[in-house]
Amino acid sequence: MAAVQTSESNEREEDFSYTDFLEDAELRQYEYRVDVKVKDEETYEAVEGKSVLASNILICIDPGHYEGKNAVDPEGVAYTEGDFTLELALELRKLLKEDYGITACLTRDSGTINMGGGY
Repeated sequence: MAAVQTSESNEREEDFSYTDFLEDAELRQYEYRVDVKVKDEETYEAVEGKSVLASNILICIDPGHYEGKNAVDPEGVAYTEGDFTLELALELRKLLKEDYGITACLTRDSGTINMGGGY
């Protein structure tokens, strides 16, 4: 993997930022990593950065009914579809971001829903 950008400094760059752009709209996954290389190895230690996955994929997850709706009590075990689907959707969104760099939005992220169409 080739380096996207190299920045040299003799001082700390607390507010350094970099924005890159994809060449086309093709769906892809990529990684970012910042490696620190030093000129004075007796004073400073070089550090290899941790890879962070990213993607230009955006998906929408619909956890369905709001909390407490469609309650079922088979054999004394309470199950509410709206609560379970939200828990599952929140975990799926987290895993997609952490493991694949994929951004996901939810039609709801709490027990209630907004009847105005927002989330």
